[in-house]
Amino acid sequence: MRKYIMILLAVCLSLGNAQNEQITKYTIEDITNPDFWTWGWCPDNSVGNSSFEKVEEPILKDKYSLSVKYHFDHKLGEKNSDFIFLTPKKNLELLGKPTKISVWIYGNESNVIFQIVLKDKDKEIFGAKTDVRWKGWQKVEFIIPNDFNFIGNPQDVINKKIDFPINLQGITLGDWAAGGFVIKEPGIIYLNHLVITTLIED
Repeated sequence: MRKYIMILLAVCLSLGNAQNEQITKYTIEDITNPDFWTWGWCPDNSVGNSSFEKVEEPILKDKYSLSVKYHFDHKLGEKNSDFIFLTPKKNLELLGKPTKISVWIYGNESNVIFQIVLKDKDKEIFGAKTDVRWKGWQKVEFIIPNDFNFIGNPQDVINKKIDFPINLQGITLGDWAAGGFVIKEPGIIYLNHLVITTLIED
């Protein structure tokens, strides 16, 4: 099993048919390591800056958190949205049939848009996002497939339905929000304890 996966809990359940599956939860420990990620800006000509650091404070469950600092430096009157993307350097296929992804986020009320991005077996891209309006730690959960919408290119459409197996394509931080709000002040969030809940055949 990949070194960055630690099995936390496994509970076997009978699903009422000839096939049994077990519900398993495991963490992706390496999300707190900046070297785990490739990162950049989109679009490529975005004006801004960001930095990533493995820190011990504020701590929650895991020993370290990933600190992500960002500044979307827009020109006056500019309405284009930008985002920072973090992509695992190595292909990260999620075990079994994932049903939920949860992560703890420490926010500073900056309203940055946090998004988890998945890629399915047909290479369709899906995203689930939340507006980080809070200050301090908060657990965020995304249900698969209910909370995920197709966000890929229109020419890449197969069926706009998540088909397994799926990969963790990455994380994005965006400056767009309902009503066209654009973030102009520097901000910071911390990420900790990303957990995958999945069904695995017994």
